[in-house]
Amino acid sequence: PEAIHELNLHGWRTVVVTNQPVIAKGWCTEAEMQRIHNKMETLLGKEHAFLDRIYFCPHHPDAGFPGERPELKIKCDCRKPGIGMIRQAVADLNLDLAQSWFIGDTTTDARGGWRAVTNIQAGGGLYAQRIVSRAHYDMEHAKRMALEPAHMGEWAEAAGVKPA
Repeated sequence: PEAIHELNLHGWRTVVVTNQPVIAKGWCTEAEMQRIHNKMETLLGKEHAFLDRIYFCPHHPDAGFPGERPELKIKCDCRKPGIGMIRQAVADLNLDLAQSWFIGDTTTDARGGWRAVTNIQAGGGLYAQRIVSRAHYDMEHAKRMALEPAHMGEWAEAAGVKPA
């Protein structure tokens, strides 16, 4: 919550993009996922932090799970490292990829962030959410932000990235 609050104070848009294969596997419904997201937003709000949007992909390409939902067992572009959720955030929130960061904890997250960056550099017309990807990812800044979340907004500004 502290890092998100810091980003909010500095005028950054904060967006979550998350793969949720538990829905396709039949372990959780969309309604249950919404309740989880509502709880997360309530907890953030108690710490004076907020998210501009939450996007989730309910799909999973692999079959064979008891209780799975066949209609969600598909390959899609929204599941990271696909960039469908990033595209949706761009369309919904009018965001600028060149002024954005991607913060993730898996290689799938990193690949999704880099694919979005590559598309804009190739002239694909994509933009992305404020807290999704930055055109020139700086690992040292990322490490400092991870270690000092209360200073995320300051680190981003020091790196020359400004919220719109």
